[in-house]
Amino acid sequence: LHTTNGGLNWTPQVSGTSARLFGVSFADENKGIITGGAILRTTNGGIDWIPLQLVDNWSALLDFSFADANVGVGVGYPKYGGGLIKRTTDGGFNWNNENNDRAWPNSFSHISFADRNNGMLIGFWNFGHTTDGGVTWKIIDYFESRYNGPYFFNGLDAINSSTMVLV
Repeated sequence: LHTTNGGLNWTPQVSGTSARLFGVSFADENKGIITGGAILRTTNGGIDWIPLQLVDNWSALLDFSFADANVGVGVGYPKYGGGLIKRTTDGGFNWNNENNDRAWPNSFSHISFADRNNGMLIGFWNFGHTTDGGVTWKIIDYFESRYNGPYFFNGLDAINSSTMVLV
């Protein structure tokens, strides 16, 4: 759906893909990305969406965040379990796996950048932090072991490099 009047009216749009879509974010008023089982990009404020690539048949990017107009990171789950991190450095045209050599135990569900370098992600029992724009990630905490039980979070916002809010 698309609105140009603050949400008073919404216009249905065709995505050009049959893949499930989960997240949308804009780097500025014209450049935006939609993720899910496919990655779509707009350069005209969401009027038209161009399919860039399929994630693959069973993987999905559930959420993503732009550190600036070019650098963005998407998180989700890969085909064979664990966590998926994909990163773009050209505004979303090309995406690379950033965790091929890392053993993430669970999928990721949310990500947020406070600035160009500092970002945080959460997943099912995982919590991670980057200080280099999403090139490398450090697991900070496992919620299950520290807080006695599995926690599933529905939202994340990084306010600055050391402060974030989870819901």
